[in-house]
Amino acid sequence: FFFFFFFFHLFFFSLSKREFRLVTEMSAEEATAAAPEVVDSTASAEEEPKVAGKEAGEKSTEKREKKERRDPPTKPEPVDKPDEVAHNLLVASLQTKLDALKLEMDKKKEEVGSRLSKATGGNDVLGEAIKEAKSTRAELSGVYDEFNAVNARVKEQDENVKALARSVNNTKKNLRFLSEEEIDSKIMEIENSISVTSLSVKEEKERLNEIARLRTSKNLVKDYFKMDSRLKEEKAKLDDLYSQKKEFGSKIGELKEKQKKIQEKIDEVKQQKEEKLGNLPQLKEDKQKLYEQIKAMSAEIRQNNYEFTKAQRKYESFLKQEEFYKKWMDRERRKKQIQERDRLRKEREAERAEMEKARAAEEALRHPYEEELGVCDNLIAFLRAVLPKEEVQFEVKKETKLPEGVKVLGKKSQEENAFMASKKSKKSMKKRGGNDKEASSTMEGKKKVKPLTLPIDAIAGFQLLELDAPKLASDAADTLVQVKAKREYFETAPPKDKKKSVEKKEELQDEVMYVDDEEGEIAEAPLSAEKVTVTITATGQDSAKVEIIVN
Repeated sequence: FFFFFFFFHLFFFSLSKREFRLVTEMSAEEATAAAPEVVDSTASAEEEPKVAGKEAGEKSTEKREKKERRDPPTKPEPVDKPDEVAHNLLVASLQTKLDALKLEMDKKKEEVGSRLSKATGGNDVLGEAIKEAKSTRAELSGVYDEFNAVNARVKEQDENVKALARSVNNTKKNLRFLSEEEIDSKIMEIENSISVTSLSVKEEKERLNEIARLRTSKNLVKDYFKMDSRLKEEKAKLDDLYSQKKEFGSKIGELKEKQKKIQEKIDEVKQQKEEKLGNLPQLKEDKQKLYEQIKAMSAEIRQNNYEFTKAQRKYESFLKQEEFYKKWMDRERRKKQIQERDRLRKEREAERAEMEKARAAEEALRHPYEEELGVCDNLIAFLRAVLPKEEVQFEVKKETKLPEGVKVLGKKSQEENAFMASKKSKKSMKKRGGNDKEASSTMEGKKKVKPLTLPIDAIAGFQLLELDAPKLASDAADTLVQVKAKREYFETAPPKDKKKSVEKKEELQDEVMYVDDEEGEIAEAPLSAEKVTVTITATGQDSAKVEIIVN
């Protein structure tokens, strides 16, 4: 039984665990099915879902709707776990007491048996007396039945006689004559009076009616005598029933007397037997008390077991309800999380769409070559700054027509914010002044020339415009003309391909040229730099320290 109980619980536990896993997987599938599908913008609108997938989605949606239509469970009231140890201790103590009572009961039974074995004499006489008493009792019961039947018939017959006597008396009261001879003589007397006496019509009619009544009363007299004779017969039957009742009564008396004698004989035999048994009745009484105590103790143990089992089942039911409630709440929480993620995703998509729309509108208002035009303006300002003074005097500014909504920085702001200097900005500015002097001296006939120091932004700008950067200050004039030509081209050029321009910009960011103003050599940055760190520190109102680290 123990092994069967163990394997049954093991099988039930594995089955419940498998069902829990299935429920968990189903919940995950439902959560996946509950999440709305994200539509890919690049997907073709003409693609249709597969039929099997569509049917599976409809079935999962139908199951989810059925589950959502269910009423949410209420949180179960907490139930205390029954104390199994205390219950076992209580039952063990009661069982110990019960075992002691049963042991005492066995002793009482053994003592009663020994007493009965000593008083075996007289059992035959007592048995015969009891047997005779039983037969007498049965005979008396039969006589009582017959007596009761006769008594019932007597009562019924007495009622009939009384009713018939009342009818006879009532009939007798209504009769004027009790014989037909008297009626006939009265009729003859009335007829003679009619024939002899002169009567009025009314009187004659009354006497004729009287004759008719008298003739009718003859039938009543006949009925009266019939009822009277029947009454006498019924009274005779009643007397006969009374005599039968009396006979049965005397017979009952005889049987009772006989039963009394038999009972006296039984009592005498029992008394003799009890004298031999001694205190057997007390032993039987003690035995009965022990039986009652054992019965009460067993009932108490059963009640305690029942109460504990009931509390245990209630606690297990509470655990199941609590587990179901937690699963339900977790599923609802996951559902709300999915809904919240969907809401946030839709909000982000809406914000992204608005931003894309605003960006598209802004791009539509901007000049397609706004960046190139800005680079051109910055390079023009830089080249003008490095040109000799004679060349700057002959520069002519050309008005640029821009589309509506496009702003261009002024010359002052361009010159002030055109580019930042390299590490040694003050020195480079001094050298730049020196370059201007050298450029002017070259015009006077001096042949001493130094290379031109270019900021890194200027180098990137020349690469973006696909122009050769000037290496000497004397080359700035030709480069300025090329930059202006580029600017005029960008003002009237058709819109560019955004994808190609982005790729080109990324390539330019990987290829940056810089000049070491101390060595006078031009170095090239690595084409595929992993990391570029630019640190700008202001050293004065019009100067700054720039540190570039390329890894």
